[in-house]
Amino acid sequence: MKTPIHTRARVNPGPDGTVQYHPKSHERPTVTVPRGEAAQMLRSADLRQAFIQSVELRGADLSDLDLSGSTFFRCGLDGADMSKCNLTNVVFSQCSTANLDLTDAEVAGLMAKRCSHRLDLPKTQAALQAVTDE
Repeated sequence: MKTPIHTRARVNPGPDGTVQYHPKSHERPTVTVPRGEAAQMLRSADLRQAFIQSVELRGADLSDLDLSGSTFFRCGLDGADMSKCNLTNVVFSQCSTANLDLTDAEVAGLMAKRCSHRLDLPKTQAALQAVTDE
């Protein structure tokens, strides 16, 4: 069972090299995870509509996740595997995006603002439809 992360939750790096999860709910404590385990933490959480800031995910396996409505801000995503992810209405802002794998991802409404590299969108019919509708 996935741990729910409330709407607009924040995932930030801590000063000691760990990653901290700050829910917008007063019922839950902050969760601190060692930096190398950030991808595993993200895989075990419900990240729909989350705000993920300054997290290093280079080369991480994030395939098959539902990230719809989430925002990645200043994250290192170089070489990350986001194949088969639901990236509907996801925003990548000021992220490092070289070699980001978006094969078979749902990309309707995906936005990339001030990222290091252009996104290589999958050539699926759904992706082409999403791009041509705008």
